[in-house]
Amino acid sequence: MADPADVRGMTREALIELVDELRSGETSRGRELELRLSALQEAFNRKEARIAEMRQQAKAFLAKRLAAAQAETDAVAKERDERAP
Repeated sequence: MADPADVRGMTREALIELVDELRSGETSRGRELELRLSALQEAFNRKEARIAEMRQQAKAFLAKRLAAAQAETDAVAKERDERAP
C-alpha cells in the first residue's frame, strides 16, 4: 500500500481502496486519514460537478452559435434565391 499520509494524486478507486483498508484497521491514525480522505473525495465530487456544469454551458453556447450560423446561412440563401432570375 502507498503511504496513506500522501493521498494527493491518487485515483478515486485507489482512494476508496485506502478507505476500506483504513476502516478495517480502526486506528486513531486511520480515522484521521479517513476524515482527510473523505474531505478529498468531497472536493473531487465538487470538481466533477463543476466539470459537468462547464460542459453543459459549453453545449448551450455551441447550440446558440450553431443556431446563429444556420440563421445567417438561411438568410444568405434566401437573398440569393430572391435575386435568381
